[in-house]
Amino acid sequence: MAFNMSIIIIMCCAVIISAASGEPVNLPQRRIVGGTKTDIDKIPYQLALEWKGHQFCAATIISPLYAVSASHCLHRFRPNDIIVRTGSTNRENGGKTYKVKKFYLNPKYNKTKIDYDVALIELKSPIDFDLNSQPISVTDKEPVSGQTVLVSGWGSLQERGQASANLQSLEITIIDRDQCKTSYEKLEEITSRMICAGSPGFDSCKGDSGGPVVINKTLVGVISWGKGCGREGYPGVYTNIANEEIRDFIRKITGI
Repeated sequence: MAFNMSIIIIMCCAVIISAASGEPVNLPQRRIVGGTKTDIDKIPYQLALEWKGHQFCAATIISPLYAVSASHCLHRFRPNDIIVRTGSTNRENGGKTYKVKKFYLNPKYNKTKIDYDVALIELKSPIDFDLNSQPISVTDKEPVSGQTVLVSGWGSLQERGQASANLQSLEITIIDRDQCKTSYEKLEEITSRMICAGSPGFDSCKGDSGGPVVINKTLVGVISWGKGCGREGYPGVYTNIANEEIRDFIRKITGI
């Protein structure tokens, strides 16, 4: 889910950690593996982020002017570099597009450890809400081990495949944080700002980074990083929206 140069070097040494980055032409990104095609009216809070006409990351609508995404998707860009697309099942066409006024990266975002991986996008004009474009509520409660969450996006359908032309969604299960720490202890630290979810063959992956992790139409996480896509023993890692520091960051900027 989040990448930097040190991780790229590790990849070259055959320890591959897949992640989404704000540099769509060079870096691997999270995608949905094992999911099914979904119409946007079932997930109307889903946004696509596009750079030079190409979708590279995702975000979640939380108000007419604000969306939640991942810092690693945006830290290499200026606001006028990208647009957001709402209300479309299809990748890179349909729906409506909006210009970005400002990014808010979490001030503690650590691109090496992929920690505090959350960002806010402020739009220049409010989203016109309809059946295909709707905001979602933001949680104050952390999901627990065994709960089912919904992830979605336009990423590839397999680890080394091409991006999907249609929106995909997938239900996966929250994994105990201590178990997740054990899985990743030789690669990256799992912190309280992270939650883990997935099972072998089912995961978010390339192109999905920054997108929503949802329980009962409430945003509980942001697609962030992981080793490969749906690999046994390596669940996906997601930003924990309910973490006090993450939640305060969102609340102070948006009032939500």
